[in-house]
Amino acid sequence: MSALNLGMIAAYYAMSYATVELVASSVTEKTKTRGVLEILAASTEFNGLAIRQGEEKTLKTMSKALTYGLAEGSMFNDPNVKANVLLQAHFSRKGLNTDLRSDQKLVLKTSVRLIQSIVDVISSNGWLKPALSAMELSQMVVQGVWNKDSVLKQIPHFSDEVIKRCGAYVGEEGEKVESPLDILEVSR
Repeated sequence: MSALNLGMIAAYYAMSYATVELVASSVTEKTKTRGVLEILAASTEFNGLAIRQGEEKTLKTMSKALTYGLAEGSMFNDPNVKANVLLQAHFSRKGLNTDLRSDQKLVLKTSVRLIQSIVDVISSNGWLKPALSAMELSQMVVQGVWNKDSVLKQIPHFSDEVIKRCGAYVGEEGEKVESPLDILEVSR
């Protein structure tokens, strides 16, 4: 008898068999970053996230400003909805209270491992586009930015205002500041 691919992936990443099955049954050739994010947030590993008293209202308020809206009728006492909101708040760099920040750290730590397993499940199907979307989501988690944000946002202390000023800067030789390497050139 030999181990099945999904079982080996679940064992390697120490993840729930239910999560690996969710990924395998949910991902298609056409899954994009938003879909991978939704699958990630629906992982059973987040079922243990506590919903504290009064958090439902906070999560509902936060959800109104999300880049990727939640499904109609989402329940804010669902830990998976909370995981989705916390991930999107991380990408948008929204300030959180102490309890939510603590939960967000747990979600981010778990997400890195889960996304790696999602990439493996997708790759075993031979699908390039969803695999790239999953890798893009991994970068978003690590860097704390949306995939459409300026690359300058990865630099510590670079706010939208600073990035806007960099975009307006034109050097003596007509060069513009559009990447971290351009900043090194300007400082010389």
